[in-house]
Parts: sequence; structure tokens; C-alpha cells
Amino acid sequence: MDALCAPSASDSEFDVAKFRKDRSAMCRELTKLRLKSETDQFQRLVHNCPVEIKRPLMRAPDTGLWLTASPSKSLDTELSATEFLDALCLRYVLPPRHMPMSCDGCGKEFDVEYAKSCKIGGMHIYRHNYMKYSWMRSACLGFPSSTVKDEPFIHTSLPDADADPTLLLAQKPVEMCR
Repeated sequence: MDALCAPSASDSEFDVAKFRKDRSAMCRELTKLRLKSETDQFQRLVHNCPVEIKRPLMRAPDTGLWLTASPSKSLDTELSATEFLDALCLRYVLPPRHMPMSCDGCGKEFDVEYAKSCKIGGMHIYRHNYMKYSWMRSACLGFPSSTVKDEPFIHTSLPDADADPTLLLAQKPVEMCR
């Protein structure tokens, strides 16, 4: 820091380019020191936390941009007031309000971690379908609607002449872009 303020004995004129270079190097060094200090302090604080609080806190540095998405209907980034409050609760390791006591799919005791991992309950299927239809909507923007389906159509063999036509209709996948 003193190198920036002290006049140089060999230079009679102030060199702006040299000053900028020295200042940039000094700022980078100070930023590294500050980040190291903050990281060390964070590690000390998290070390003594219980596991259910420690895990989300350890993920927090990687997920610090969770509120930077602008609400947009076209990008599906709008949240209702309830969804926003639930997101805040999850962010601060609090249980969301009005959470059911048991899983709607299997009846086991329900909490946030279980809601994310239950393969029977509604949230797993909801997330799957939400992603499926999001991909289908995106595909409709770039491909003809006749090529976008929710399930692949598998041709196993030619149908018999006496085959039940309702069975053939049941195999037809749903078209998304109409």
C-alpha cells in the first residue's frame, strides 16, 4: 500500500500507467486476502453447526445467486407469494409453512429432505412432468409440431387386421404443439 503513496526518487514525473498497474495488482492482492479471511471465518462458524444446518450452509456459497432471476412469465421464473415464502424458508433452513405431516404417496413422515427423495409422492412425479413439458415447449419452438411427443412411439410390428383399434389409440403419444 505504501508503494502507491510514496514518491519515487528516480521519477520526476507521475507515471499514470505505472500507477494503474500497481493499483490493480494491489487491489487483486487485497481481494485475495479478504476472500481467504472470509472463507476461514465461514469454515470456523459452520464447523460447530448441527448436520441439518451445516449441509445447506456448505451449499450456500455455490447458490448465492438464487434471487437474481427477474420474474418473467415467458421464462417461467415468476413465484407466487406462497412459493416465494417457501423459497425463503428453504434458503434459511426453516421448514416451509403449511407442510403436510405425512407423504401423500406413501404415508411416511414428511419433511423437506423426504419430499425431495420420495419416489412415490406427488412432488417427484410433478417435477418429472414439469421438466418433460418444459422440454416439449422448448422443442416446439425449433421443430415441427408433428415431431414433438411426450413419449416415443415404438413400432414393434404391424398390427393384425383383427386387432382392437382402441389398443392402437392407447399407444399414440400426446402431441404438445397444436
